[in-house]
Formats: sequence, structure tokens, C-alpha cells
Amino acid sequence: MSQQITKNDILGELNNKISQNQQIYNVNLIENTIVDLESFKIFQNEIQHLPEFQNFMRDFAQIKMKHKRIDNGNIFYMLETDYNALINKYSGITQGIINIPTTVPIQNIRYEDIKKVYETSIIVAPPTPPTPPTPPTPPTPPLGTLIIPPITLGDTSSITEDKKLKLMTYNIYGGKCNNFNTMIPFPTNPDLILTQETKDKAEITISNTKFSILDNNFYSGDGGERVGVLTDNNKSQVLYPVSNPIKINKTDPSNKFAKKNSIIIDCKNIKIANLHLEGGRFADQEFFKNFNDLLKYKLQLLYDVIATNPDIICGDFNSVMITDTLINSYDSTNITIKDYETTLGNQFNYFEKLNNPKATPPVSPPPPKKPLTDDEKKKIIRLNLDPYKLLLDSNFKYAKPSNDYFTDEAYFKTNIEPTFLTSKKFNITNRRGKDIIDCFWYNPKKVRLLNTVIINIMKKDDDLKSKPNKCISDHNPVYSEFQVL
Repeated sequence: MSQQITKNDILGELNNKISQNQQIYNVNLIENTIVDLESFKIFQNEIQHLPEFQNFMRDFAQIKMKHKRIDNGNIFYMLETDYNALINKYSGITQGIINIPTTVPIQNIRYEDIKKVYETSIIVAPPTPPTPPTPPTPPTPPLGTLIIPPITLGDTSSITEDKKLKLMTYNIYGGKCNNFNTMIPFPTNPDLILTQETKDKAEITISNTKFSILDNNFYSGDGGERVGVLTDNNKSQVLYPVSNPIKINKTDPSNKFAKKNSIIIDCKNIKIANLHLEGGRFADQEFFKNFNDLLKYKLQLLYDVIATNPDIICGDFNSVMITDTLINSYDSTNITIKDYETTLGNQFNYFEKLNNPKATPPVSPPPPKKPLTDDEKKKIIRLNLDPYKLLLDSNFKYAKPSNDYFTDEAYFKTNIEPTFLTSKKFNITNRRGKDIIDCFWYNPKKVRLLNTVIINIMKKDDDLKSKPNKCISDHNPVYSEFQVL
């Protein structure tokens, strides 16, 4: 008498054997049906006259090839999903259902054969451990507590502290945000924090260590455009003195642009320059009227800084950093606009909006929108790339952050206001422009780059319009480590 062996039969037989052997197995993953191959050949002969026979045999041959590793003598083991698919496809070609006959009594199926076939599905399991208690929900962090995504720094333990230079560049937005004094958690303390838009007597706390200006020799400029060098006074001045400050201050004779400043100092026998180049929402008002003056003024401070022969240059460049490849191939006299339409898309949108201000009071109908001309787009490209091209031509290398692209999608969606490249999840250092404009450049003959990361202190719900501004700053700090060569 023919008998169809079902999944339940197999599970029952396995459970019997498992009980006898006093072993614990997880058999929930078993989804197979056993077919007697000799009986199946008889079945094939019975249906070979049917129109669908050739298709049926083709499908069965594919299944058999798929599972040939478990074809064991006269017993053929077929995945239940394949078995059901075969039945469903050919139901009706004989008495409505294909019942695959077998002459193998259930009690004669060898447990060893079944176990061999299912060895990838049968898992020897230890006793189920007790369910751990659900940890309590952590309380909502109070105002002034900052949570940032995990930061992984490469191991630099083999490098002695006197040969390791740890720096942070940070535009602190004048320290005028309501949460400016928030402690910034970070795996290690920098030697120096190089600040832009530095308020008087600025203090920054990194992992419970306070950094401050040593004295007025380490400020350059005044007001909102001041740059500074902050140190951990309990350590840095004792072990690794910061010395020889050089101040560079630029003033626009026409008063169209703000005063811009740089400070250059020595630390661990390395000359470090901190600068803040012209740019941003106020200077950009002159773009359409005085582009040449704007670009010249912006570059002049950088030329003057490079002339002092620094080993590291960092700060707020007010220029969008794009890929090294594009900058290397960049030629200001021969610009192909389409090469930059993606990477500088934010800038094109920003300047087009700047060129189409809302009428006050509103007029109806509104004036027609003025699109950017190709010449204006080329000027935007120059405003962003000329400073970085100058650095490359002066043999500096870009310190590319290891987290300039988000892999933590959940954090990105929760905390970062997406850029126009929403599918790419690029990190940013500037909230208003949603681009990377704060960075480090270094002389590879004097230092070797060890680590660079963006520290994400900006949050999606920051509010720069409220008074005081609800944020820590409108920039993310950038941290870099170098080995002194």
C-alpha cells in the first residue's frame, strides 16, 4: 500500500529518536518531504502519456539537480516548498492531486539517514537560559547633556605623546547659543582647540576637561571674527607649550567685507595655522555685484598664511569641500559645470535663492524667477574650489574625515537634517549650508595623518532663529590626530 510521508511524520519520528537518545534538538527549521525514488519512477510511467508530462519531468529534474547532494539510494529528499510547488502546478493532470506514492513504511526510515539529511537544520541546543529582565528606560537627558553617535578612532597607542598632535577646529558661533556650555563627550582630549567666531574668555568642556584661552596673545582679531587657541591649562602648558603666536589680520579697504583673521602657533615643533576665510550669508550679498573683489579678499588671507610656512592649516574655509579627485582635476580657466552639479548643488540652489529675494511687501503676480547663468555657476565653483586648489598646489593634503558618510542610518534620520543628497547621507560641518566647510590640511613631509572625525553636536531640532539660539553651535567640530615626523 502506498503511503505519503508528511512533515509531521518526520517530526514525530525525529522526536521519538530524540527522546530515546535523551538529547535536545531544535527541529523547527525542518521543512522536507521524503519521496521513494523507485515508486516515483512507476508514477512517472503512469503519467507519461499526459500533455504536461515533459514539463513535469523538466521541473522535477531541476529539483532533483538542486538536491542531488541528498539523493541517497532509493530515498530522495525533496524540500517541502519544492514539493508543494510541483503539486500546485500540476494539480488536475491526474485525479486533481499528485500523490507521490511510496512503499517505505514509516517505521523503517532510518533515523541516521534523516539526521544526515537534516544536519544543517538540526541544532544541538543548550538549555534555554532564563529571559533577562528588561532594563529600565534611561531617563531623558537633562538640558546641557549631549549624545553623539559612537566615534571609533584608530589605535595610536604605539606613538608616544610627544610625537602625537591632537587638534580640534571648531567655529563656536560666538558662544551665543543657549547650550554652548554643554560638555562634548569624546574618546580623548585634544592638545589644542582652534576656534573661529570666538567670544571673549571662551571656555569649552571636552569630556569634563575645560579648555580656555591662555591669554590675549592667543586671540587674533576682535568681535565676532576673532580666532583663538584654547588649551587645557593644567597640562598643555606644562608638557607641550604653545608658543610663538603670529597674528594675521585682513581688512577690506572698501568695507564691503568683514575683518578676517588667522593665528599661527607652534606646538610639539609643528607650526599650526587657524583661520577663518571670508564667506557666508553676509559676504555672499556681494557675490553678484563684486565677485572679483570677494574672491581676491577671500584668497588673500590664505596666501598670507601659506607664506608663513605652516605644517597644518585648519579652520572655517567657507568653501564646500568636495572629493580630492575633482579638486585635483580642477582648472579655474576651463570649468565644466556638469562635473560639479551634484557636489555643489546646495551652493547653486543657495545663490539662486539669494538672487531671487522675496519682495517686501509681496507683489502679485511675483516677478519671474531668474535662473543662474553659466557664468554665475562657474563663479560659484571658483569661490568654493580656488582655496582648496591653492592648498593642493602648495603641497598640502586634505585630512578626510572617516565619518564624512553616515553608516548609522537610524542616527542620521533622527538627528541630521538631510542634505540635498538624501540618498547618500553625507555628514556636514555647517548647518546653514549643510556641507563640509571646516577641515584640516597638512604637510605630509612634517606630519602623518592618524585620525580625522566630525563630532556631531548639531541636531535636527536646533533653532537658529530663536533668541537665544537653541543649539550648541551652528557648526560641528572636527578632530584630527597627527604623528610628528
